[in-house]
Amino acid sequence: MIKKALLVIVGLFVLFIVIGIVTGPSPSSSTSSSVRALLGEGQTTMAQYTKLRDGMSYADAVTILGRPGEEMSSNNIAGMRTVMYMWSNPGGANMNAMFQNDAMVQKSQFGLK
Repeated sequence: MIKKALLVIVGLFVLFIVIGIVTGPSPSSSTSSSVRALLGEGQTTMAQYTKLRDGMSYADAVTILGRPGEEMSSNNIAGMRTVMYMWSNPGGANMNAMFQNDAMVQKSQFGLK
């Protein structure tokens, strides 16, 4: 039962990574986010990404990344709460992180610099 739940969670994670890559940034970005992008502010970098470690809390990840992520999915299976967040940059670069019971268990990125 737990193996099946874990497979479902990993499958959802992969699916959301693909969706993040295909859809890229939201076209409804505000002017202030465009200005921040031009200044290089509020973007997730590869240097920040490499500081993220398995087991750290979402709050610790937000501190490193400098902004909260967008919740992409969440579920509760067999007493385990799993939440996946995405951090997007203008131009399509992004990263995702999955937390189980508020401990990071997986991360992935596309195009970070």
